[in-house]
Amino acid sequence: MPRRIILLLAIAAIVAPLIAQDKAKEAATFTGKFFSYDRDKRTLTLAPITGDAKPSTFLVDKGTEIVIDGKRGAITAIPDNYPVRVELNADRTVVVRLSAEGPTQKRKIIGVNRNQFSLQLDRGSDTEEVPVARDAGIVVNGKEAKFEDLQAGDEATIRFAIDRKAIRGVQVGLAKPAAGKLPIKD
Repeated sequence: MPRRIILLLAIAAIVAPLIAQDKAKEAATFTGKFFSYDRDKRTLTLAPITGDAKPSTFLVDKGTEIVIDGKRGAITAIPDNYPVRVELNADRTVVVRLSAEGPTQKRKIIGVNRNQFSLQLDRGSDTEEVPVARDAGIVVNGKEAKFEDLQAGDEATIRFAIDRKAIRGVQVGLAKPAAGKLPIKD
């Protein structure tokens, strides 16, 4: 028994530093506001979302993956002061992946324009008509649906594109349950 314990401690002493090294090599994630991008220096500066911390600057490599609204995009398409998420390399100096998603809002659907594939949404004091992307994700009562399933009067969670010129997703009714979990009814 004592030999077994000594052997296990010896293995743990050898393996623990290796595990710590692997964890140190993992990419770090940083969420902040898009502050500026310097094309010549290939640097991205992000301001913290909250607090008084100073902006952080990172290098943008040719291999950096830029994802906007779930698709590859250009870093210049991201508006200033817009929330973004970056994944950094192990030494936290180079952006490996930058992603930005359009805003999400709860809105009432006033009308469905089937000919123009757009929704008329309530803005409180007035309305606005916004086109729906052909590949937009639409969920009605927890099930995938089609544009034709949307109806005037529905309360919906709308996910806009980053430029707010199109709708990327609509959810009406119950949320789609997570795999292996039952939906909670009110």
